This record gives sequence, C-alpha cells and structure tokens, in this order.
Amino acid sequence: MSTIQNGKVVLGVDTLLKTKNGAAVKTGLSKRHNLTGKQLCTACVVGLFVATGAASVGAQTWTNVSLDNNWGTATNWSTNTVPNSATATVTIGSPATIASPVQDNVSVTVLSLTLNSGSGLVIDNGTHSTIGNGTTGTLANSGVITIDDAGNGTQLNISGAVTLNGDGTINLGQTSSVSNTNNGMSGSGTLTNVNNIIQGYNNYGWTLGGNSIGIVNQTGGKIIANTSGQSLWVDPNSASGVVNTGLMEATNGGNLVLDGNGGGAFVNTDGTNSGTISAVGTGSTVTLTGGAALSNGTLSSSGGGAFYADSGSLANLTNAATFNIDNSATVTLIGTINNTGTINVNDAGNGTRLIIDSAGVTLKGGGTINLGVQPAANTNNAIGSNNTVSVFTNINNTIQGYNNISYTLGSNNLDIVNQASGTIDANTVGQQLWVDPSADKGMVNAGLMEATKGGNLVLTGNGGGAFNNTGGTILATGSGTAGSNT
Repeated sequence: MSTIQNGKVVLGVDTLLKTKNGAAVKTGLSKRHNLTGKQLCTACVVGLFVATGAASVGAQTWTNVSLDNNWGTATNWSTNTVPNSATATVTIGSPATIASPVQDNVSVTVLSLTLNSGSGLVIDNGTHSTIGNGTTGTLANSGVITIDDAGNGTQLNISGAVTLNGDGTINLGQTSSVSNTNNGMSGSGTLTNVNNIIQGYNNYGWTLGGNSIGIVNQTGGKIIANTSGQSLWVDPNSASGVVNTGLMEATNGGNLVLDGNGGGAFVNTDGTNSGTISAVGTGSTVTLTGGAALSNGTLSSSGGGAFYADSGSLANLTNAATFNIDNSATVTLIGTINNTGTINVNDAGNGTRLIIDSAGVTLKGGGTINLGVQPAANTNNAIGSNNTVSVFTNINNTIQGYNNISYTLGSNNLDIVNQASGTIDANTVGQQLWVDPSADKGMVNAGLMEATKGGNLVLTGNGGGAFNNTGGTILATGSGTAGSNT
C-alpha cells in the first residue's frame, strides 16, 4: 500500500501506478520507492483513490446481498460502500421489512434517510447515528425505526434543521418488552416532526431532546408515552423549546414527562394552530418537572388519566384536565386560564402553593380549584403571589376546600376579585378556609362566598385587607359557619 512520509509517497508491497509516460511501475515485495515532483502528484491521486474508495457519497440503496441485515456490511448497499457521510442520501426499502429490519450496527452520519412503507430500521445498542449535515437534513420515514438500548445507551442524533415526515413511527425502546431505558434523540439544531408517531420510553438521562435540540411537533405529529409503568421524557433546549400544534399524550398507563430542566418551554401554538397535551386512561399521567413552562393550547385528561406537577407554570391555556400540584410544589398561573377542569392543590405536610403571576391572572371556564384533598388531610394549601401584590380575578370558577392561617387564599398579597358567577366555598366538615387579601385593594366580592357541609369560612383582615361585598353574598348554609378573624 502507499503512505505519505515526510512529504513523500512511500510505495509499499506490490503497489502499481503509472508515471507520466504511462510506464507501469510495480514495487517488489521488499522494495519501497520515494517519489517527488510529478510522480508524487500521480501517486497522490492513486493514494486519494485508495483512501476514498470506501467512502459513501451520494445516493445509496439497501440491497442486503450478504443477507446479514447489517448496515455496516458494504456489500449490502448498491454502491458496495457503507453509507457514512454528511452528503449520503440513503434509501431503505425491499428487501428490508419491519419483521426483518436493517440493523444499524455502526455509528454513522447521513444527510438524508428514506424508509419506504413496510421497511424497518433498528438503531442497535451502543450506537449513536446522525441525520443531517449541521445545516439541514431529512428523515422520510414511512416505516418503523426502533432505537434499541440494551444497556450501553442508544441515540439518534439530529444535526441542523432536520425534517421528519413520511407518516411512519419511531419507537424509543422495544415495543414487545421493556428492557433498558437509555433511548434518546438529541444533537444540535431542530427536529420538525411533520406527521410521524414518536412513542415509547426512556429516562431522565436519555431523553427526547437531550436538552440540546428544539422540537417542532406539527399538526400531524404525535409524541406518545404508551408503555405501561414507563416514562417518556421530553427535554428540549432553551433556545427553541417545544412548539406543539399536534398531540402529546400519555396513554396505556404511560407517563409523559415534560422537563424544563434546561429552560426549554412547551408552547402549544405556532400562532395559527393550537396543540393538545393529554392523559388518557387509568394510570396514564403527564408530569411537569424542572420548572416546565406550558403555554397556550389545551391540557386534557379522560378515563382516569391525570396531570401532576412538582414545579412549573401554566400560561394562557385551557385546562380541561385533572391537574394536581404535588406536595411542597409551587406552580405559577400566568395570563388568562380557561379552567374547565379541576386544579388540585395537594399538600401532604410540606406546603403547596398556587402562585398568581405579578401581572395578574384571570380565571374563567367554570371549573374548580380544590384547596386540599378529600378526605381532609394536611392544610398547607395556599393561593398567593411571589411577595408582590397582584390581582386575581375569578370570573366563574369554584374555589373550595380548606387551609390554615399560614397558608391562605390570598396570602396577604393578592387583590382578589370574585365576580358575579364566582364561588368561594368552605365545604369540608370541621375544616377552615382562610381568605386573607392584601392591604392594597383587599377583596371585592360580587359573587358568592359561603360555608357549607360543616366547613368554616374565615375572613381575616390580618394584613389590613378589606372585604367589599357590594352586589355579593356571604352565606353560611346548613351547619357551616362564616365569620371574621382580625
């Protein structure tokens, strides 16, 4: 073979090349020739051909001539070279099938990858393959791609602005049985999912997004946590976050985790279309963690599915779900919240707070906010502001339950406006619902404030907040009591 040493080409065993005059020169078994000048240029061309002959350039199609199904076998490709180049455009069709998929057993990079309908590709354990050239890329998936960890971590990387289309499926993990969970998609740039289903499970260290890419889930796109007892973590970068106008869902007992750990927001609109995040079926959950910020679109739950949050915020969206704020958690409301569902402030001893943004919040939709769970347990359930006075306007929700003198509705820093269709109800037997508005504008009640079912509504002027009841009613019904504590 030929090598370059100290600026000269060194010809090794039985190297054949042609000089300028066309004469063939063949080295002996033990001879080496040092060439310079024009001979060096000729040798460089030969060396370049040898060096790049195995590189993949341009279009390459799967043939599986070797019948071993391995991506890394050169004879399985139409060019007899393994696709591994940022200029490679790869097509996988027949003879690959979902039942007998191509095994991506080496870490490779391609500009674009097309899977025809009915074909399959498995990203094997420990491999980290890449779509895109740093600027652009295409994954036209009409088949099934499985990212299959077996303990060493498996990843499909995105490099640049990569478009995912073709109406196919990407499985994070095996669908037949749950094994290891190190199944990720990350990289750099943005993944735009036009109409694929991305489903399965992973973990907080191997996520969809990897805290390094933005994700655009368009109207036809679906991101689904559908493996019972397992979590699908979504963790976008801080620059782009997630823009969802399609569906993000937990179903079949899976847990969809929206992680704001890196500062990436979850925005359910592109300005024209709106998206949905849902939890469907018994045991199916959507979890907010890492300060996940959700805005716009709709949150929904049905059939026993529910949302849980240990931190985060909800801004200018519709909540048609059962939304639980976990023990010791703080969740912030921003803008206008159309609450047609239920928000539960669930203290279990460490204090749980629903925070009203400093710019003020309007609550509408006819839903319910429960302070505390039934039957009565711990009472550290509060609605307040972050140390600045803000306005909380309840148009037509029912705010009910119980708390205590230290964790109140108002927290001594809210101006509370309970409009004509709004209700505040102390409805837990033997428990108190404390209302403690700010000294700024206090509380304006044009709706109903009441104590029912043996509850006690406590109106406290501890911070100097007054209660203006013009047009409103304060009522004790049955064995309930309503009174003031100054």
